[in-house]
Amino acid sequence: MKTTQALAKLGDYSSAQWGMVTTAQARQVGVGKVTLTRLVDRGVLVRLRHGVYAVAAAEETEHADIKAAWLALNPGVPAWERPVLDDQGGVISHRSAALLHELGDLVADSTEMLVPRRRNLRDPSLRLRPRGLEESDVTLIAGLPVTTIERTIVDLLEDHVDASHVAPIIHYAARDGRLDLNRLAPRIDVYSRRYGLASGDGQALLDHLLDQVGDESPSERVLAEILRSYPEVYEEVSRNTRRGSAPESGSDAESRLPDLTEARMAPVRRTLNAATRSRHRRYNTCSPSFDTAPETITERR
Repeated sequence: MKTTQALAKLGDYSSAQWGMVTTAQARQVGVGKVTLTRLVDRGVLVRLRHGVYAVAAAEETEHADIKAAWLALNPGVPAWERPVLDDQGGVISHRSAALLHELGDLVADSTEMLVPRRRNLRDPSLRLRPRGLEESDVTLIAGLPVTTIERTIVDLLEDHVDASHVAPIIHYAARDGRLDLNRLAPRIDVYSRRYGLASGDGQALLDHLLDQVGDESPSERVLAEILRSYPEVYEEVSRNTRRGSAPESGSDAESRLPDLTEARMAPVRRTLNAATRSRHRRYNTCSPSFDTAPETITERR
């Protein structure tokens, strides 16, 4: 089969699946494994994983490894025909879900998914957990079924992920209006003892986790918003930034550096701590921002 003919047959699948197609889908339109191998050899297709290929000319897709792994679980059914809860497929979860939600700093060494039944796949790049799911626990991100932020946090706590990794996920999701802390607290009651707290106290666990968000954890964009509330410090930082790109050395250079000592930064740190510790007043699911000046932060993803 000619290259152009093969690509035309695969077009419907690849155009609606991030430029990807599975071996099973190719077979359904008359493109066999020998032809797929030939297309790979010619650089027309790229093999992403066993049984999943991407069109080389297609625009590079973000998180291609996760998308390819999800396609591979139910390779004969196109992405657009799969239900949110697929009996033969899975839902992206745990660290992989946190990555897709763009929250936290967890590293996903493998693609993690929740599946409706146990599956014995000897694939180190996949970590499958048989779990029950409700549709309310699933959302779509770029066409992929992913556990909601709330359910992702529950799963991470069940996995006993370190508090220092889970805490920023909760903090930033709640700050951006993407997480309801009042709904989350009772769902995590059963994990409080794992983190050294009284058994069955989800609120205490939530307080404990949010207390893990220290002074150095905010991203630069959040700190910049807080700095703007203190013009003297902010202007000093801005002046230093505007002073040319040429590197300087010696005492002159040191004297030009902004004085960001602990004393000067104290008001900034106090503001941040106040915002964190008064979270139950300020986190509001109806608004993505802090509710009072000067800590108002309105940016959303």
